[in-house]
Amino acid sequence: MKKQADKDVFSKRLKSARLLARLTQEELANKVDITKNAISKYEKGEMMAEPGMLKKLSETLNVAYDYLTRPFDVEFVKVEFRKKTRLPKSEEYAIGEQIRIQVENYLQTEEILNINYTFDHPFPGVRVRTKEDMEKYAQLLIEKWHLGINGIPSVYRMLEDNEIKVIELTASTDFDGWSALANEKYPVIVINSAITTERKRFTAIHELAHLLFDFDESLSDSDTEKLCHYFAGAVLLPEPMMHRLFGTSRVKISDSERRMMNRTYGISHQAFMYRALELGIIKPYTYQQFQFLIRNDRQEKALSLYAGEEKAVRFLSLIYRAIAEDYVTLGKAAELSGLPEEELAEVLN
Repeated sequence: MKKQADKDVFSKRLKSARLLARLTQEELANKVDITKNAISKYEKGEMMAEPGMLKKLSETLNVAYDYLTRPFDVEFVKVEFRKKTRLPKSEEYAIGEQIRIQVENYLQTEEILNINYTFDHPFPGVRVRTKEDMEKYAQLLIEKWHLGINGIPSVYRMLEDNEIKVIELTASTDFDGWSALANEKYPVIVINSAITTERKRFTAIHELAHLLFDFDESLSDSDTEKLCHYFAGAVLLPEPMMHRLFGTSRVKISDSERRMMNRTYGISHQAFMYRALELGIIKPYTYQQFQFLIRNDRQEKALSLYAGEEKAVRFLSLIYRAIAEDYVTLGKAAELSGLPEEELAEVLN
């Protein structure tokens, strides 16, 4: 039984490492001088690699030797993957495996430090169906998490302060974000480090909505995404603040007002104007005029004035603590964090 269990672990780990390396079975077989059929048997759990081949595979796939034989510590449920349809499947698989490794390392670091924080769900068991639901729960979240209505200085810090694990990784800009529950109890949000800060903030709260709510079965995937968008806008730009600053009805909103909202609230011009439209402050015609105005700068490269940053700091602070308190060696810390030993040593000196 143990031999088959070892084969099963190896099969899953090998496939994970191969996808992370963006290699086909045939490409990997050519690199390690065996047949594609042998790789296929490995990944089906029909055959176990000998120690020499394990070493060759780990070196080729750029993973630690024990990675290929170590059982998975993480299973994900409630997975949401926010991406454009043009993102290649190979890239999607690679991102998924990169996330798995980083979450495993995060949880392993907490285990080393004997940390077992639990997430205090603000709305357990809530099912939503309408924009009115999202508006209500956005206001309740603002109250429960004491966010105020004058802008959130750091969305990542807000999430980390409430025991949500935030991870950034660098990927194609066709990927925005990802969320899931790890081992059915640890909420995780992953954001692409390559996107703009405003987009990071909006995407993080969009993913938070996926984690917090169950969505009515009558809703399509598109409807669900729209509700998560609505929730992100409602948390970043609370209704009382919007009405206080802009009233209940406007013929137009000036460039200066848009720049002020971008600079102060860390939200894109487009998200701000859409929020104004949803609240009935502006009419569809005004929104369409704005869309025409920015038609040549949808990424808002020339429009963004937001100087704030979003940085996920908790995981790295745990790594530093583990080194400082001699829970791990620099080598182990480098393996967990993905940072060079020299860089970790410099920070701690």
